[in-house]
Amino acid sequence: MRHLKERGYPDGPPPMATDGKGAYREAMVETWGEVPAPSGQGRPPLHKQPQAGWHYLQVVKHRSGGQILEVEIEVIYGERDDARSGRRPHLLRQAN
Repeated sequence: MRHLKERGYPDGPPPMATDGKGAYREAMVETWGEVPAPSGQGRPPLHKQPQAGWHYLQVVKHRSGGQILEVEIEVIYGERDDARSGRRPHLLRQAN
């Protein structure tokens, strides 16, 4: 994620689609997330949070005997309609 931030996405992550493995969600929050401003009540927030406008989905393939039985698409950040809007996400693959 650090490389994406350094090479053209300083303010937020590009639209992304990844497999169900890895810690992409946590890496995105660590790289581009922000600690919310204190609300004035209770303890101030300490942890970074995802920001509005992020688009991230996971594509999980369920297999049996080397054959794909089902492909599940889970929207992590953004709206399901955004995933169908035709915007091409960056595809990140984890080496198997």
